[in-house]
Amino acid sequence: MRKWNLRNRDSLFLALGLLLVVSSCSFKPESPTEPGVSIKTEIQDREKLQSAFSKVEGLYKGTIETPSGVSVPVEVGFFQVLESVGKSPRGDTKMMPVLKARFRRLDMASRYSVSAAAYVQETSELTTSLFENGGPNSSASSSGLDLFSTQGTLSNGVYTAKVTTSSGFLGTLKVSFTSPHVDANPAGESNEYNQFLREQLEKIAGTYRGTISNGSITLQVEVKVDVLEVTRGNGSEPIHVVTIREQAGTSFGGLATGVYRPELKPPQITFANSTFNFAGEVEGGRIKGLVNLSGATGGFTGVMDVLKK
Repeated sequence: MRKWNLRNRDSLFLALGLLLVVSSCSFKPESPTEPGVSIKTEIQDREKLQSAFSKVEGLYKGTIETPSGVSVPVEVGFFQVLESVGKSPRGDTKMMPVLKARFRRLDMASRYSVSAAAYVQETSELTTSLFENGGPNSSASSSGLDLFSTQGTLSNGVYTAKVTTSSGFLGTLKVSFTSPHVDANPAGESNEYNQFLREQLEKIAGTYRGTISNGSITLQVEVKVDVLEVTRGNGSEPIHVVTIREQAGTSFGGLATGVYRPELKPPQITFANSTFNFAGEVEGGRIKGLVNLSGATGGFTGVMDVLKK
């Protein structure tokens, strides 16, 4: 019978011990919640989104056509930004690319309005959430573009979508790719906006003469429409100021601020102060509409019809 000596036994125990140590220290596959795997997955997801959004990014120009035949020239830009989308499994902030869209009308002095957007690469479906038309007086726009969303598809550089508001279908947006460069906060936007606004206001600035009549009383009046620069927040902005006086010399309440809406058909203008208010049309060098003069001959409401000198 073979006997184990002490040296052989100790060698065997040492070998078994080393095997157990090596086994306990070997690397296990990482689960999806472990740092290595979660970082890799996050990077892959980020790159996939960036690649998909890059197919959409760019500046597009075209129109919104309404069922009534109104055609509104517009500009739409798509761009991506990194935003926090919550916490990662590691507990730190998870940053992912998010698609955004910016919009502005081209038929009026319009600031950019930015909206969230979504793109499905497999179907080319492209949608935006609520936009505002971005104008200085965007409420009560007859074109209905004050708050709207779009839903459509992008194909061969053309985005075609239905435009809806809270009231339902508004029209069809069709814009074509014009440039790959879009800036979420374009440099010089305020200067560009003010320049365009001033050009629009200057078109109807000047002196007008005519009458205000209510059938029984007729006043010969002179209306002066000027453009002044006023402070708005940290900057300035051009506005209309209007004075009305009888041609004999009597003034009705001094300066009034005016609002000009060239995007409406026909273009509209309103102005008011403490003693008069007016709302009407301005086209072809003529201002005509309803005016209320609280300080004239006891006050009356009549039609003002004046022509540019």
